[in-house]
Amino acid sequence: MEFLDYLPQVFTWTNLSILVLGTVGGLILGATPGLSPTMAVALLIPFTFQMQPAPALILLGAVYTATVAGGAVSAILVSIPGAPANIATLLDGFPLAQQGRATEALHYCFISSFIGGIIGVFVLIFFTPVLADVALQFGPSELFWVAVLGVTVIGSLGTTSVLKGLFAGAFGLWVSTVGYNPVVGEERFVFSEHLTGGINIIAALIGLFAIPQVLTMLEETSRSGAVEMFNMEQHKLLASLRANLARVKALVIGTISGVIVGIIPGAGGQIAGLIAYDQTKKFSRDKDLFGKGHPDGVIRMASSPPRAPITRWWVRHWSHY
Repeated sequence: MEFLDYLPQVFTWTNLSILVLGTVGGLILGATPGLSPTMAVALLIPFTFQMQPAPALILLGAVYTATVAGGAVSAILVSIPGAPANIATLLDGFPLAQQGRATEALHYCFISSFIGGIIGVFVLIFFTPVLADVALQFGPSELFWVAVLGVTVIGSLGTTSVLKGLFAGAFGLWVSTVGYNPVVGEERFVFSEHLTGGINIIAALIGLFAIPQVLTMLEETSRSGAVEMFNMEQHKLLASLRANLARVKALVIGTISGVIVGIIPGAGGQIAGLIAYDQTKKFSRDKDLFGKGHPDGVIRMASSPPRAPITRWWVRHWSHY
């Protein structure tokens, strides 16, 4: 097969070193709230101008995927998602950490992300031409119904009240309309010149997740003089691996959700994560335990966020050949 011709070019000492360095750097960046995968790739692009195509693409791909995975660290430990794709991770990851199972939650997340990432790579290698043809069929009406699906999914997440969830989805839609209309160029809800560019998703995440968590920590400090943090328990990696592989349903649902959402133009890892979480919850026998520290809520992150931008890149550049 043609892709076998590229394997020797990838598995060289130089490219493997770049892969390791990019992965380590991406994990560090991802664990820092506010530094998104897109920002990390944008910062690295000028450094790739003098590089060969293969090392440059390996570096950008490693940093992007590692940043997405690294965002789970802050999501699980301090309830602040490091990247938009980690929003659903904190719903069960942080409660697990509060129960003294932070290391276990991190094991679940990274093992499932590794499994989903490997499957996602093989899907891209073997099925990208077919998936590109499917993605080209999505027009405005299909994307509209995808948006409606996303709002309805939000209605069943994180709360027992569907009305509260739908209100949160409607509030998110309103926030996305702030700024200039991309079609006619009219201003929408621009009360200050600082809002002309709209509200960035990273800024919204920091405001909705980081600031409330910081205020909670300040309140605990004022009451007891110190923030009650949990200790990282000792948990064997092999035990987590066995427990992870035993939860086949969550892995399968997360992977399938990632593949389906990944071929949709305009969709990203945050949408795949939320849909995978919602579907895993619906198919679980322990629905009431979700949001309170259920391992399946973390494992469903087997959906691989990087599939979406890679597929969109294929559609834009290669689908016409």
